[in-house]
Amino acid sequence: LKYRFSMMLVGLSLALFILGVFALYVHLAQTKQEKMAFAGLIVTVGFLVLFLPLTGFAAFVVPAIGALVEQGHVEAFAVMDATFKEPFLPIQFFAGILWNIGNIFLGIAIWRSGTLWKWGGLLFLIYGVIGIPAFLDVKAFQIVSSMVGGLAQIAVGVSLWHFSHSSG
Repeated sequence: LKYRFSMMLVGLSLALFILGVFALYVHLAQTKQEKMAFAGLIVTVGFLVLFLPLTGFAAFVVPAIGALVEQGHVEAFAVMDATFKEPFLPIQFFAGILWNIGNIFLGIAIWRSGTLWKWGGLLFLIYGVIGIPAFLDVKAFQIVSSMVGGLAQIAVGVSLWHFSHSSG
């Protein structure tokens, strides 16, 4: 139950992150960094949309197969084997790595925009860089990536909120 709930939260957080990236782009499109922000939007959203189905699979199918195996239905392993063969997994695997490049683009756009907090852009950039080894299962990076990503999103969100309330 805890595993399934945590995987559902991952999927929800990524879906909300996609909405936040659109909001960030709307702001950055009004600056000289529109092209970099657009690249960040396309790469981040494009690859996250390809990655998201894997979180649903992890949340629902993996626990169900585990329950079947516990009941003695070892043939359920064949479902897992079939799922992790081409063409299914490579798409999500590369998408899980490559969406972090979008975070790097967004970090650069935030930094250069001159309208949002530069350190929020720096955090986004770092989040993108360390997100790649984190996805490749390097435990230390997984812990740090989550913290840096959360801080980056909070910083940029507060910065956007501050900007919208000070200019309106």
